[in-house]
Amino acid sequence: MAQQGYAVVDVDEEPSGSRGPGLEFQCPFWTLTTLILILYTTSTLTISIAQYLNSDPVSSSLPLLSTATSTVYLYGLLVPSLLWGATKWLGLGEWGIAEVLGVYGYSMGVFIPISLLCLIPVGVVRWVLIILGGISSGCFLVRNIYPVLASAENKFAQLLIGAVVALHGIMIIAIKVIFFSNSVVGPDPINDQLP
Repeated sequence: MAQQGYAVVDVDEEPSGSRGPGLEFQCPFWTLTTLILILYTTSTLTISIAQYLNSDPVSSSLPLLSTATSTVYLYGLLVPSLLWGATKWLGLGEWGIAEVLGVYGYSMGVFIPISLLCLIPVGVVRWVLIILGGISSGCFLVRNIYPVLASAENKFAQLLIGAVVALHGIMIIAIKVIFFSNSVVGPDPINDQLP
């Protein structure tokens, strides 16, 4: 399993199609599941810290767990499944569902350590961390998805890369706004402007 994870992120390898039929469903699934638990735990801790430091009463954030589950699994499982279906519809038969799910699952792995670093209660630091992670995982997605979509003669296939980038951007903003919108130290340039 570790070799497969390394093969997916090895920059010396050819993207997409070079990983062979052995790519499994388990590692991306567990990456997403770990991300859900880490997002929930770190978000709950940051909310608790903010409430404690502001002398507010502590409140339950259990609904955040279902939000984390829905958000991460929809993005990490449904979006790549729809992308795979679109590639099949366009006649790009060389890409398997396991590979698409693997690419998306591994791309979200960068947000596990970033979520831990978002325990730092400074809004600007959180934005920087999440944006850097988003750029990193977005580049990984584009690097692995673009060669498959660019090989199609149909121009609609190449437009799908724009959809991939747009959905990834929405996911990054969702991670910040849903899970790390409270700050205790320093201004938060976005959330301080929200009503």
